Amino acid sequence: MVSVAGRAPGAPAAAEALVSPEGATELLRRSGVPVERAEPDYVRVKPGGGMLVGYRLRGRGPDGEAVEVPGYVRAVGPARAAAVAAKWATMRPAPTPLGPGFRLLADGATVLFLFPTDARLRDLRAVAERSKLKRILAELPGFGDRGRRVSGKRSTIAPVRYKPERRFIAAADLTVTDGDQAWRLGAFLRLFPDARGRRLAELAEAIRTGAGASLVPRPLGAVLGGRLFVEERATGRELLDELLDGTADGSALADAVRRLHGAAPPRWLPHRTAASIVSTLETGLATMADAAPRLGPAARVVLGGLRRAMPAEAAPALLHGDLHLHQVIVSREATVLVDLERAGVGDPLHDLGELLAHIEEVARARPEAAARLARFGGELTDVLIEGRRTPDAGVRFYVAAATANRALLPFRRLEPEWVERSRALLDLAAATLDGAR
Repeated sequence: MVSVAGRAPGAPAAAEALVSPEGATELLRRSGVPVERAEPDYVRVKPGGGMLVGYRLRGRGPDGEAVEVPGYVRAVGPARAAAVAAKWATMRPAPTPLGPGFRLLADGATVLFLFPTDARLRDLRAVAERSKLKRILAELPGFGDRGRRVSGKRSTIAPVRYKPERRFIAAADLTVTDGDQAWRLGAFLRLFPDARGRRLAELAEAIRTGAGASLVPRPLGAVLGGRLFVEERATGRELLDELLDGTADGSALADAVRRLHGAAPPRWLPHRTAASIVSTLETGLATMADAAPRLGPAARVVLGGLRRAMPAEAAPALLHGDLHLHQVIVSREATVLVDLERAGVGDPLHDLGELLAHIEEVARARPEAAARLARFGGELTDVLIEGRRTPDAGVRFYVAAATANRALLPFRRLEPEWVERSRALLDLAAATLDGAR
């Protein structure tokens, strides 16, 4: 259960109820929301801003039809909640099958936003509606100025990931017309509250210029003041599927990673040092341990081990920053690295550590493939550390840090039995630092 420590002053005394399906459902019903079940699927503690919890809300629409609407609540305390409610009373939240897109809840200290209304992603409604999106996409380079148009009626948009107030990612199958010609274009739409989309477009172009056009998906441009980034969808299979069926090519992945590391990084990318990685983990693990105090000792062991094991700084390189097995798309033509949102500059072992941590996690869940996964990880390591002096300590540090970071995912997603899953990953990180893996 989530402890009250770290909540904003005045937040509901029973904040634990917000991460409980029963507690959240009861509060929403008491507030007049026609919901049958509220399933929490995302939690974030905002320093100075209370708690944010995302939900899948199931209920009945105006005609009695079954509906599911994403939504989230912010527990901010009575004074702040009243101010937020007064602000939204002058705005136009989008209507939804479960009622208005904004609502002050019955406890007086919590506010509800229903998709596509979002406190910070103000363009979410336009991006989620095909009729509005086609006008937005006409501003992309090579579209409206060249006569190409996106058909709203013949295009589809499917949400892929929604982190309230931070990002919205959708997969789009667009029908593009140019005179009497029409073709289909698969794309990903990435919406942010700031101009991060423009920077992602710049980064993708820099990588394609410096490391090869096939290494990352083709950027189609950034619109809405740089808040919406549009990129062509890479075709192929995830590396994880290739690994599990024994068709993965380690040399192709190693070549792709080395090409990425050899590209010139834009100057605005953040520098990720070993110390900054530990500092970020410390914040995340403290929040998780506040939610489940019995994880505190394991988290402290890992953090202490990471501080003692921090390697010397290596020559910095362009990093993917979140290079797990789902982020690599493989086809006969190319190995493509996707999702550059966490790109940075730092030790190349950072990306290797992310890959090895995910390989080890999958191996433990799929023991029948463990030997194959271990061989692949070993071959990948041999290639990527070739010529580097005393790399073992650095590899252990980055694998352990990535494993500890993966321990946060079950908590943030509120997965079933997340405490046990997170504890197993923390223990795995500690074993890595001890050289027991």
